[in-house]
Amino acid sequence: MAYVDEKQIHAGLEEIEIPHLEYQPADITKERYSSPVKLFAITMVSIFVVEAVIMLILNILPPMSLHIEMLLDAFLLSFLVFPVLYFFLLRPMILHIDERRHAEEEMGKAIFNLQDVLSKVDTLTGLLPICAKCKKIRDDNGYWNDVELYIRDHSEAEFSHSICPECAKELYPGFYKKDKMI
Repeated sequence: MAYVDEKQIHAGLEEIEIPHLEYQPADITKERYSSPVKLFAITMVSIFVVEAVIMLILNILPPMSLHIEMLLDAFLLSFLVFPVLYFFLLRPMILHIDERRHAEEEMGKAIFNLQDVLSKVDTLTGLLPICAKCKKIRDDNGYWNDVELYIRDHSEAEFSHSICPECAKELYPGFYKKDKMI
């Protein structure tokens, strides 16, 4: 695992697109599926209105036996109330469930992305004993290792060597004249 500092972790997390995970129902669901009292009122009013219409229809029809009138009443009530219940109760609940499912899928993707990033990042915490003179690092077994070896053994980082300008001036003074390389 690669050891990085906290700034690199935050920079890596900023690159990941994390969707807003708080569930926000759509406007149509908010309007129709907002309050149980409102839903109950819609159901009761729709049943009352439909039953009143059915009574008017049954009064217009010629007299029938009580059993046939009850069956016709039940059939018409079911037939006329179903669309109201579908559009005001069932359909908004289906939309609500679909939105929740979509939000859960997005949250699952975000969690997967975060777990993927966290699996690639390890932070080096605590004190790391380093020699003040030679800059060797003491490992958990008490052995002193070169910085390059310690980091290579404890991370996925690799080194390429180069020389900074100050050291180049010190080691190769013939190649420099007044802060310029020949």
